[in-house]
Amino acid sequence: MSPQFNKIRVVCYADDWVADGYRWHNVGCDRLPRRQPTLYKRKFHTMQKDGPSPVFKRSAFTNCTAAVSPYVLVHYSGDATAAETFPHCGSKATTDAKPFQRTAPSVLTRIATQSKEHQPSVVHKSAFASASDVTTLHRDNKQVRNVRERVTALNRISRDGLANLHYLAYDVPDFVHLIQTYPDLIVVAGRYDMLQHLNSLLLTGNRTHTQLLSYDTTFNFGEFYISVLLFRAVCFHEKPVMPALFMLHERKLRNTHQKLVEILADKVPAMNDSNCVLVTDGEEAFNVFEERLPR
Repeated sequence: MSPQFNKIRVVCYADDWVADGYRWHNVGCDRLPRRQPTLYKRKFHTMQKDGPSPVFKRSAFTNCTAAVSPYVLVHYSGDATAAETFPHCGSKATTDAKPFQRTAPSVLTRIATQSKEHQPSVVHKSAFASASDVTTLHRDNKQVRNVRERVTALNRISRDGLANLHYLAYDVPDFVHLIQTYPDLIVVAGRYDMLQHLNSLLLTGNRTHTQLLSYDTTFNFGEFYISVLLFRAVCFHEKPVMPALFMLHERKLRNTHQKLVEILADKVPAMNDSNCVLVTDGEEAFNVFEERLPR
């Protein structure tokens, strides 16, 4: 005979009873008693690889007379060994696919709140470090990133690209320096601390070294171009190449590059009087650098 399983548990977190580590198939619901019901009964059969099986059952009872029922009584019966674990039906068919276990809704709510203030990796590590029960854990770091993306999508002001661009400018201070939409789209962006670092290198370079800058336009990004101003962080032994400013533009015009030069001269005042060399590919529109920054 198969070992029988008979267990009752009470869940006080709304909807957390659905995540108990088993895979279930809903087979219906009843109102008890029928004439003047006070309980709402949901019935489930265990889900196996070849389909649902009545060998192992779950019943969830809630109070149907209250507007919000804070408690759920869950009754398990039958052969618990019949429950199987297997990957999600939407996962790739690989031999190393992990078995799917549903995450408790309260856990998803908690990581959605925490991910607004912290990076997904921080939320993931802190949750595993402080967890006292596996039922209070999420699956992995990727699940935290997915929850954060859904929260961001719900809170997004608009799905229009230009609206989101302005939203980014307000959300990330000191990164977007210019947004021009007419007659051409021009966006100049760059981290403020990187510009400050470049300015300090140019100030010290007058005595110790010559700074090498590079400015070029990249292609194949879509219906626009990206021009990038690069510099060498000579304060490090490896002298890595770092980006100072990015400019997104639709046409390679002289007036377009002039916007970036004006911002560069304002944010990096040492460019006006420094011992530096700027390398370009000789486009005629790049002559604006020589006129604005004669040295």
